[in-house]
Amino acid sequence: MKMSVIVGVIHMSFGIILSTYNHLHFRKKHNLYLVFLPELLFLLCLFGYLVFMIFYKWLVFSAKDSREAPSILIHFINMFLMQGDTVSPLYPGQAGLQVFRVVIAVLSVPVLLLGKPIFLYWLHKRAAVTVISPQV
Repeated sequence: MKMSVIVGVIHMSFGIILSTYNHLHFRKKHNLYLVFLPELLFLLCLFGYLVFMIFYKWLVFSAKDSREAPSILIHFINMFLMQGDTVSPLYPGQAGLQVFRVVIAVLSVPVLLLGKPIFLYWLHKRAAVTVISPQV
């Protein structure tokens, strides 16, 4: 199960990175700032962190310690609920880092939803103003 999550996150990251070449080829650099960057931030802040927690748990806890190892699923759910102090942390400073990652992911959603449409609307309005009022 954990390997499929890791492969899925790598696959999605690769797809997002490949989209960069399309944005550059079609000369739409605004897509880099309004689509590519927020997508990558959202993916890596949430699911990249999940992959990090999987690797961290594999490296820190052995088969002998598996009974004391905290659940990654509980940590991931608590990250969204911002309840970092309900279970023992995997590493020091985990609660603050998780809050930071959730805030970055939440802030990238409005940019993804509204950034490109507002920018294209602004370009359309600017082009309409220059056509209506020709220079003398």
